[in-house]
Amino acid sequence: MTADAGQHSHVDAASSSDAHGDAHVSVDAPRVSRAFVTDLVLNGDLATAGSGTGDDPGAAGADNLCAAQATKYSLGGQWVAWISTSHADAADRLSAGPWNLVDNTTLVASSLDDLLANGPAHAIDMFPDGTTEVLGDYVWTGSTHGGRLGGGADCSDWTSSADGGTDAGIGGSGNDLTSGPGILWTANGDQACSTIGVLYCFEN
Repeated sequence: MTADAGQHSHVDAASSSDAHGDAHVSVDAPRVSRAFVTDLVLNGDLATAGSGTGDDPGAAGADNLCAAQATKYSLGGQWVAWISTSHADAADRLSAGPWNLVDNTTLVASSLDDLLANGPAHAIDMFPDGTTEVLGDYVWTGSTHGGRLGGGADCSDWTSSADGGTDAGIGGSGNDLTSGPGILWTANGDQACSTIGVLYCFEN
């Protein structure tokens, strides 16, 4: 038996062959990754908050913050933030999915294509400890509903905490799906970079 693409196969050690001498193979279900919203709030300078370095320090800092939250709550895995910069769009930073919330039950999206086309099936409103967000905090994203950089509104690639002026960042609303697929969850207007927001984190 041949495993489908994207799936893992292993020989069942308890019964290694049948009457014809063929090995018994069991096929694992596709792995479902997880997503959460951070329980810490941050201004738009994600590079400093997350000690981001390299060519894209804002995105690196956001990823570090997601990884730190996952470590704090013993989630394991590799994590990236849903964040766009002039260097990379959020849509290009994620794996192919699928994703559940950290309860490992509630579906967020069946695939990256599903997420980009339709938005999350359920609001990403669960903190990494499994409790649920109530207030719908502003979520830094810099991203349109298609996961692309939204007009450069990214707090200078997430290195600025400026209060007003021309520097701003696009964000979404953590538990608002009322405007239709894929809109308010990631793009609910611009805010000054001094505004406090949270992050969406996706397991890759």
